[in-house]
Amino acid sequence: MAGGRRRAAGTARRIVRAKRAFNLREGATAADDTLPPRMLETPLELGSGRRAALDATRLRAMVAGYYAARGLDPEGRVVAADLPDLLLDEVEDRE
Repeated sequence: MAGGRRRAAGTARRIVRAKRAFNLREGATAADDTLPPRMLETPLELGSGRRAALDATRLRAMVAGYYAARGLDPEGRVVAADLPDLLLDEVEDRE
């Protein structure tokens, strides 16, 4: 069972990176990894009376953490060493 989980995790990792590489090839950039201004300016009123807010600085930190967790570079790009594993011939090599 552990081998199946490892294979599934590896497949999921390749899917995320392939989708990212495709989106970058089509013109997406790290600047697109954000939320609409309203989401960053208007706090969410919770049923308990508390307010939850997310500002641009905190969102950028969360996006940076996501990039790191997914093995992407600080600009959200797939690292060159991972490109061959994705079997995507049309992704430009940045080196």
